[in-house]
Amino acid sequence: SRVAPELIFDCELGELFVVRVAGNVLMSASAGSLQYAGAHLHTQLFVVLGHEGCGAVQAAMQDKHEGVDHLSRIQLLLDAILPALPELDPALTPREQLAQAVESNVRYTLHQMAESPEGKARLGEGPFQFAGAIYDIESGRVRFLD
Repeated sequence: SRVAPELIFDCELGELFVVRVAGNVLMSASAGSLQYAGAHLHTQLFVVLGHEGCGAVQAAMQDKHEGVDHLSRIQLLLDAILPALPELDPALTPREQLAQAVESNVRYTLHQMAESPEGKARLGEGPFQFAGAIYDIESGRVRFLD
């Protein structure tokens, strides 16, 4: 939600169909928007773009590991992130743990998209792709995941 894809991918406003949501979670409204992009706009590339230091992922980690309470609508968002969170290596620094969790969350959302009925159908079609990436706010670089 903090990243303007048009800026980092050097595109004009309106050139990309962008669905922005904290924690890049796949919930009903975002899933409906993606379905619209695929079915009506024939979008060929769907990118799940997380960013370093994601506050939503950090809040989900606090929920999971420290039992921190959140407002009801925020909790709904965090509940969508919680299944994505890996068991974290305690030897890692908090920053490294968050980076690992952010990447895991992007991969989880990609998996949900690919396993949806629409995703499975589209993957069997012609040129179509899901991709995951992490944006580094400090450097401005985008790192695409394998």
